[in-house]
Amino acid sequence: MPIKKATAISILAALCFCVSMAIAGSNVKKSITSYVGVAASGAPGANTSILNAAPTGASGKQLAFGFISEQAKTIDGVRVYVTAVAGALATTDISVELQHDNAGSPSGTALATTTTVSPALAASTWSNFSGLNYALTAGAKYWLVFKNNNATPTTNYPTLQLLTAALTPWTWNQKYVWDYSSTSNGGTSWSAGYNVSGFRVNYSDSTYDGEPIEAAAVDSLTGYQIYGSNEVGLKMTLPGSASLTYNVVGIVTIPQKTGTPAGSLVFKLYNGATLLASTPSLSNASQTGQYNTVEAGYFSSAVQVHGGDTIRISLADDSADSASNYYRAYYITWDSDANSTPLIPLGGNLWRTYTSDGGSTWTDSASGTFIPAALILDPDTPVSASGSQHAYTFN
Repeated sequence: MPIKKATAISILAALCFCVSMAIAGSNVKKSITSYVGVAASGAPGANTSILNAAPTGASGKQLAFGFISEQAKTIDGVRVYVTAVAGALATTDISVELQHDNAGSPSGTALATTTTVSPALAASTWSNFSGLNYALTAGAKYWLVFKNNNATPTTNYPTLQLLTAALTPWTWNQKYVWDYSSTSNGGTSWSAGYNVSGFRVNYSDSTYDGEPIEAAAVDSLTGYQIYGSNEVGLKMTLPGSASLTYNVVGIVTIPQKTGTPAGSLVFKLYNGATLLASTPSLSNASQTGQYNTVEAGYFSSAVQVHGGDTIRISLADDSADSASNYYRAYYITWDSDANSTPLIPLGGNLWRTYTSDGGSTWTDSASGTFIPAALILDPDTPVSASGSQHAYTFN
């Protein structure tokens, strides 16, 4: 079972999202503009770390994933995605050390070490390292440090995947909480990254944490190209009951483009297959796709949707354009393991969706593949609830 999920309702902070909302009748306690959906702190992309050197010495390579457990848990291990394996590795060649944090980097002192892994490391495979069996202090920062102990690591090594621009709110708001770091000098100095996902922490009580994302990329497959009557978007079921009203003023997402589309993007909101509202054409087409641009579009007036509604956020092109000049959306594919799927945001009620006839009929992906997009809620009255007093927190 999961102990944490990516945020459903969230507050924008440095292009990332965290949750804080209480409702008493129609009175809402809020900070700044609120959102509902899934959003990334930037364009999500897959990166890799190649452990093709011994872990120590002047050229020693190590990769570390940093995390915090909000509860006093005993860690069993970590689940990682292996993109490739060069040469031949023995099952005990790759070790994982648990280390304390020291000023934002691994301390260099192992609290626990394991080489137990299943299944064996192989290309395009999720593998679980287990056996750390260490009691964590709630709220303390730890690192999972990967080392290649093969006798000839320059020819026998794995490539491990990590995802930048994570979805989780804590990876940005607490910049050095869920992050990664690497060294190429045996740990003398570390090159810090941040905002990472793509791995899962496994606890001894069979609970799990993290964002085990298998793939993240810009979608350019036929059928997912945005032009003419083709629209691509996020289908999701809104949290809460029908008594909860979301007052939606716009949409935010991270689009890209191929070629030079003549048209401009339009964001649309559907309830099922019924169009509720469209934004005016976005005027910054020349900037789309530059510097991982997060783009927002606003409706002429607020639109109401309700808890339990299955809605679609779509990206459309206001021109015919072509298969050579079109817009695109990022997509994310989650690990399909039964212990990972409960960690999908919004209880897994997220799907990538597309239409080729302007919205009359839609085709949805399997659960676990979705695009990062969110509804922008009215900053004055983001949500309201009818009936007796309610309190909602969506995690």
